[in-house]
Amino acid sequence: MVLHFTIAGLTASHGHYENEVNGNNNLQGSIAGAPAKGVIASSYIFIAAYGLTWICEAPTAWIY
Repeated sequence: MVLHFTIAGLTASHGHYENEVNGNNNLQGSIAGAPAKGVIASSYIFIAAYGLTWICEAPTAWIY
């Protein structure tokens, strides 16, 4: 949950609105520089922590 708030805080404070990103109308936000690297790093850490649930808790915990 902390990583979600970290990503949201970085995006809210350093991101800005765009009409489109590289011609893609579906993407309407942009973030660059060190804050963007922070978002990427936080995302990787979140995925790594989430991936551990396959090992530690097993899929039966997800079904429950």
